[in-house]
Amino acid sequence: MSVTIVAEMIARTGKEGDLRAALKELVKPTRAVPGCDSYILHEDRSRPGHFMFYESWRSRKVWELQQSVSPHLAVFQSKAHDLVQVVAVYEMDPIQVD
Repeated sequence: MSVTIVAEMIARTGKEGDLRAALKELVKPTRAVPGCDSYILHEDRSRPGHFMFYESWRSRKVWELQQSVSPHLAVFQSKAHDLVQVVAVYEMDPIQVD
């Protein structure tokens, strides 16, 4: 079953541009991961430095695997403490409407 991930991050004060650049570096390699159907980065218009990823994966297993083995995520995680003030990750299931 597919899974949707919504990941929200708020930059530390003064780190908005650095976090934006680091998050943009995740997009291309993540989209290339087999099983990634969608990986879209957003920034709040009224709150610079408040970011959200909307992700769609073919399965939870694929998403979990790429979290543990993707080198580009490891690079980001090594920088994240200095750039990110708040992070929240939501694992969502689509609701079927008849």
